[in-house]
Amino acid sequence: MKKILLLILMLALSISMLAACDNGEDDNENGNDNDGNNITTPCVEHTDDNGDHICDVCEEIIFEEDVEVTVELNIKDTDGLPLCGVKAIFTDEDGNIVISGESDADGKASATLYVGRHSVTYDYDSASLGYYLSETTSVQVAKDTTTLELYLMDNNPDGTAEKPYAISADDESITIGANTSYYYIIYRAVDVSFELSGEGVKVTYGENVYTPDGDGKIKFALLGEDTNSVASLLIENTTAAEKTYSVKVESVPGSYGNPFVIESVGATVTTATITSDDIVYYSYTASADGTFTVTLTSEKSSISMTNARNSQNANTSSEAETQTISLTVKEGDVILIDCSTTAKDGVVVTFVPEFEEATE
Repeated sequence: MKKILLLILMLALSISMLAACDNGEDDNENGNDNDGNNITTPCVEHTDDNGDHICDVCEEIIFEEDVEVTVELNIKDTDGLPLCGVKAIFTDEDGNIVISGESDADGKASATLYVGRHSVTYDYDSASLGYYLSETTSVQVAKDTTTLELYLMDNNPDGTAEKPYAISADDESITIGANTSYYYIIYRAVDVSFELSGEGVKVTYGENVYTPDGDGKIKFALLGEDTNSVASLLIENTTAAEKTYSVKVESVPGSYGNPFVIESVGATVTTATITSDDIVYYSYTASADGTFTVTLTSEKSSISMTNARNSQNANTSSEAETQTISLTVKEGDVILIDCSTTAKDGVVVTFVPEFEEATE
């Protein structure tokens, strides 16, 4: 009888301790770790006694697929000016998509959305609005939400250091107003020369300032370290009248932007002496479907190939078990081949390109 009473007492004590844990008396359940530090415990089930679709405990908006609200959208740029012709695209937590109508001249549109969190992207006519970056990427919609403020950042180049104009190899001229200077950038600024023709102009590149020579030209090499380098130039019209200047951006032969072209296959290709700081590029365009192969025949060197159309690649070095690499190509595929070495004193890289046309 005593054993039974003892067992009942122990059971009652266990139930009492379990109830205490459920009531938040345990540190871990009470938002504290074993050292007494506060921790955040997510709600297992949200509580919403006042019906505003915001959890009374964690204050998250409670997603309800069957509850919709119509909200007015105010679509603006970061200066607060309205943007016309923008559609906001909302995607909720279940993947439901709602696209608003186009914003009017006051930047206003409307959308009917489920209560909850939505990610936001935008659709607009880039020809009329230019290129914008989104400042607003997500929104929370509660039952009483009536308006949403959406902001987009104008990223159109304006010649400032933050939004410079770009100059490419296709550009032939730039125009600058009287006594005005603009920032310009050039991408892939390695093994590239820049030339500008005209009078009354000054170009700042890095710590160097260039002015026209006796022939009215400014010319210098861009000092990028790899093909991801970007050059920044400040070009100033020092005259009292608007000027248009001729510009020329050229990659040196054998560089990434201007590779040597392999016109025929089967014969050995020989580079000039290259060092560990150099890479020499070649390209080959497939005239038919087939297999393009390169056999490396020199020591202390390596070769990589990339099919520009489908990003296939292969590489080998003189230390590898095989010195031959191949890529399957389609007619019109462009293969970019780069030759390099680890030798500081330099080597001559030799290789044999071959092409085998696919059989029917």
